[in-house]
Amino acid sequence: MAFDLTIKIGGEGGEGVISAGDFLTESAARAGYYVVNFKSFPAEIKGGYAQSTVRVSDKKLYTTGDGFDILCCFNGEAYEFNKKHLRPGTVLVYDSSDFEPEEHEGVVMYPVPLSHLAKDIMKAYITKNVIALGVLCGLFDIPVQSIKDSIKAKFLRKGQEIIELNYKALETGINYVRENIKKVDG
Repeated sequence: MAFDLTIKIGGEGGEGVISAGDFLTESAARAGYYVVNFKSFPAEIKGGYAQSTVRVSDKKLYTTGDGFDILCCFNGEAYEFNKKHLRPGTVLVYDSSDFEPEEHEGVVMYPVPLSHLAKDIMKAYITKNVIALGVLCGLFDIPVQSIKDSIKAKFLRKGQEIIELNYKALETGINYVRENIKKVDG
């Protein structure tokens, strides 16, 4: 059976949207999949809408395709920008500490308080993107070790403390799913 999955991550520039997409891309490539990643970010260093669309397949890819299977919104702006593309069967993971989306028929919705987990549990808002990756790992059985390998490669020069902080953020997302979310099949 062919495997083809597109994950779109959207949020504010500076929230780690692009890094999250890069971690997914590297992890899928390390696992032997074909991957295409399209990034879009504002001219400002922080602020403005940023997005990363990652398509993973066991067949050769040439584009990210026309839509997405999973949408992960770090804020309401990302949701507003992408809600018209939600269709039955799509999964929406969103920061419930930032906004509440409207209901969409046939769309599976997972509220996760990403900002709360980053600020209040991790005490480091910059970990929001890696917490979101942990949530995606927990929901969709993305291999955790491949994400950890990508984190280690990216932060090796910054030291073991930064690597461990990101590992803890990843586990925070995974544990949130394990303890608070009932996965929907289909």
